[in-house]
Amino acid sequence: MAEIFLQLAAIETKAQSHLSLIQNYYHDDEILGKEYLVRPIPHAAPLIFGQISRKWRAVALSTPGLWNSISLKCTDEEMEDNISLYNTWLQRSGVLSLSFQFYRPIDSPRDVSPKFVDDCQILFRTILPHAKRWRSVDLKNFPASSYQAPHDLLPNSALVLETLSVSYDWREQPVSTPWVGLCTAPKLRLLYFDHIDRANIMVGGEWPTFPWSQLTHIDVGDCSAYDCLQILSEALTAVACQFVVQRPSFLQHPPISHPGLQTLKIEVYNTGLPVWNLLTCPTLSTLSVEARTYPIPDYRFSNSSFLPTSLYYGAVLPVPYSRLL
Repeated sequence: MAEIFLQLAAIETKAQSHLSLIQNYYHDDEILGKEYLVRPIPHAAPLIFGQISRKWRAVALSTPGLWNSISLKCTDEEMEDNISLYNTWLQRSGVLSLSFQFYRPIDSPRDVSPKFVDDCQILFRTILPHAKRWRSVDLKNFPASSYQAPHDLLPNSALVLETLSVSYDWREQPVSTPWVGLCTAPKLRLLYFDHIDRANIMVGGEWPTFPWSQLTHIDVGDCSAYDCLQILSEALTAVACQFVVQRPSFLQHPPISHPGLQTLKIEVYNTGLPVWNLLTCPTLSTLSVEARTYPIPDYRFSNSSFLPTSLYYGAVLPVPYSRLL
């Protein structure tokens, strides 16, 4: 019966994700993929299994695989309930690895109440003791001030962490650097930061401890061209990357060769030197460039060693591909 419960929960969780009005305003699913997480709805799996009979409830409570993933909307009104819910999920998940998404709606009020920040700190303090069980972490649109608990308590290792996705409330500047100490994450493969600068994992333009070397899929925003090239020089196992280039570069990065990159997507908000002209990527098959500037930059490929088999160029105004070649 436990196996049937797991199958039913998986089907309903996927259905909920399609019916949900929540849209992914954040990372590119083509780069990072999509994981279906349980939303704790009273009349849906897994909670409904405990309402049918004592036998069903006993089976559900003894099946940790029903309780090791969760997606929670975090608002002022819901935070206390969320903390209680997640504690319940933790207790029932046994020793299994954990996947969780905590998201604050994109249209949340600009002014954050002190109580909400305090509740966020309590939520983070609830999950941090279990960091060694984290498999997938997705934190969306939290105020920067709420990250003080991770800054103080985040261990330097997360041994089963595979996916880390963090987006900040764009209206706030960060006041802590919770991720800089994460130096041991041997299974980490997928990374999303909407603002690489706000993530504060750079020191002097470099990342001395963060485990870039094993990442395969990277999606980061608020970059400079230098940041893109520095990340690619560190993450030589990456196969798919997306960068949003919004800041100017004050340093010149030397050309690099990347042996395994297959997909490169870039949104450009400034007219600096194109990243791709400093790259040699013999295995690149797809390059997507979207220019968000006016006048349209005269981007050209001067590095013919990696011309992709699939090319997309989008811009504010139509631009012929001949301008790229």
